[in-house]
Amino acid sequence: MPNIEIHGFNKEVAEIWREQIFKASERKDFFGDMVVTIFPTEVKDINGDAPFLRLASTTNEKGSHKTIDDVLEMLEVFEIDTEVQTLDRFIEGKGNFSRNSRPRTSY
Repeated sequence: MPNIEIHGFNKEVAEIWREQIFKASERKDFFGDMVVTIFPTEVKDINGDAPFLRLASTTNEKGSHKTIDDVLEMLEVFEIDTEVQTLDRFIEGKGNFSRNSRPRTSY
């Protein structure tokens, strides 16, 4: 599950980035598995604002970085700094959660 994280933009601008990322990827093989996460961060370097994207994703079953490479190729159009974080694995949950979902209280 590729997760494209947006860092360093205000909420309004970050929402525009998210919309454009989904639009740019709608015909890609990874589209149905991809998520875009907005982080409420302020990112600075010595010159001032330094927003960036971070792609966090697992490799496929054979250890190939194909999905990561495909996502990075799609992101090139935005010409923004992008970090890549390769994850060991993704464990798919069994529930259907929303932003208001609470954890179970009994197990």
